[in-house]
Amino acid sequence: MNKYLSNKKAILLFVTPACLFFTMIVFYPILCIIGKSFTNWDGLRQSDFIGLTNYINLFHDPIFYTAL
Repeated sequence: MNKYLSNKKAILLFVTPACLFFTMIVFYPILCIIGKSFTNWDGLRQSDFIGLTNYINLFHDPIFYTAL
């Protein structure tokens, strides 16, 4: 068993695809959602960039604080 654990190239060979897959499945959607949060998009038409307006509206909404 120590023979396999000491082989750093083999470990890297098996761990790298798993890390890339994990990154694609977890972090890529998070980055896409953050990017979409700066737009006004109804799901059908072209999205319009509105900047921080969504976050300003969020923090002025009393229901948000109740839900939080």
